[in-house]
Order: sequence, then C-alpha cells, then structure tokens
Amino acid sequence: MRSEKFSITATAEGITSREVMMGPMLRALLEERFQLKTHRETEEVAMYALTIAKGGMKIRPIEPGGCTTPDRDLSLEQIMKLDRGNTPICGNFTATGDGVNRNWSLGGTTLGHFANSILSGVLDRYVIDQTGLTSRFNIRLHFALDQSIRPNVFGGGRPVDPPPADVEKAPAIFQALEQQLGLKLEKTKGQREFLVIDRVQRPSDN
Repeated sequence: MRSEKFSITATAEGITSREVMMGPMLRALLEERFQLKTHRETEEVAMYALTIAKGGMKIRPIEPGGCTTPDRDLSLEQIMKLDRGNTPICGNFTATGDGVNRNWSLGGTTLGHFANSILSGVLDRYVIDQTGLTSRFNIRLHFALDQSIRPNVFGGGRPVDPPPADVEKAPAIFQALEQQLGLKLEKTKGQREFLVIDRVQRPSDN
C-alpha cells in the first residue's frame, strides 16, 4: 500500500461539490476498483491533553475582522505576507523554518482544530483539546525541531546537522506552547477510533 502508486481518473456527472467527490464518491470508487473493505475499531491509547497553563492564556480570541477572508487571487507572496502580519488568512496554516526551528502561523482557528489537526499531526501522540474554549484565535508558535517532532509531515521536520552557527535554537514545542501561548500538553489516555483495512487488491482496468 505504501510502495505501489496508481493514477485515478474519474469524472462526476453534473456539478458536484468537492466534499461529495472526495467523500462518498471516492469511497465508492475505492470499494469498486480496489475491492477495499474496512471497519472501525476503538481503543484506549496514550494521548496528550491540551490544557490552559497555570499562568493563564497568553493569546486572546480574535474580534470580527481579526483574520483576513481568503481570496483565491492572492499570490503565495501575498499569502505569506498576510500570515506574518496582524490579520493572517482565516483558516490558513503556514509553516516556515531555518533548518533548526519552525515558525507556525494559523489564522482564525479554534483550539480544538489546533489540537486535533495540527499538533496531532506532528507529535508522537494524538492531542485532545481540554481547554474548554470555543473562540477563534490567531496562533503563532516558534519552536525547535527535535525528536518529538515527526520528520515527514507538513509543519514538522528534522533539524539540519550540523546546525548553522548563526541560528539561535528556540525552545522545544512543549515549552514554546506554555511560554508563547499559555497552553500546556499533559500526558493522558483516551478512546480513539481507528480505520482498519481488512482487504485491498490491485485495481481493475477501465
């Protein structure tokens, strides 16, 4: 599954939303052509809980207009400039680095999304949001790449070796969350659902 690659060309009849094409229609195609069979299981696994640090939150919820509404005509340079400014693009996530550190910028995001999608994607454990906050925030985080960060995912990576002499190393992500955002990661356990692949085979031709 991780070594063989396939090109899939499919055409939907009429106007179809991306959610439908990438959801039920893609699932039906995989089941038909790849004979894909799956089921779901729930297990108790080690997790991190995202909580508010003892000193309290160091960022504030955004007000209306606190992030920039996405515009498809924006260039990459314009997007990066906005995300570095005071009103990053709503719902956008950019990650830059210097070979030693990572810089994250998230516009108008919830802490639930930050925990479940962003932190869970780069750390060695799934992260659940236990802050109890539902507001939206502009989040910027500057942290050092180390063994706690997954190497081959967006927003993660491994530091270059040897590190550049002129680059100052930032705090590890656990310390950066507390120092810069007022958030804390605590080890815990919880129920998590997994998608289990029972069967898959090479696809049939058209």
